[in-house]
Amino acid sequence: MRFYKREIGKKVIIKWDDTISHLAVKLEQVLKEGCAKKTNIGWLAYYDKDKVILKSEKWAGDDSGDYTLIPRGMITEVRVLDD
Repeated sequence: MRFYKREIGKKVIIKWDDTISHLAVKLEQVLKEGCAKKTNIGWLAYYDKDKVILKSEKWAGDDSGDYTLIPRGMITEVRVLDD
């Protein structure tokens, strides 16, 4: 997935595969279920070669708020939304 500096601060949808722990199950069940499919919507706050950080709320004043860090290798789709 490619990101551009001009997208910082833009609202985006990111789809990604999250890890799941399976306890006391057979391997075939783990293979069948796969990863957890996640979707986050927020403002692109930061990115580098390893991670993307979304801000899920904009607060007045400083850059305090709620953030989600998603490893780049887990991202399957990114879409920039119109403001």
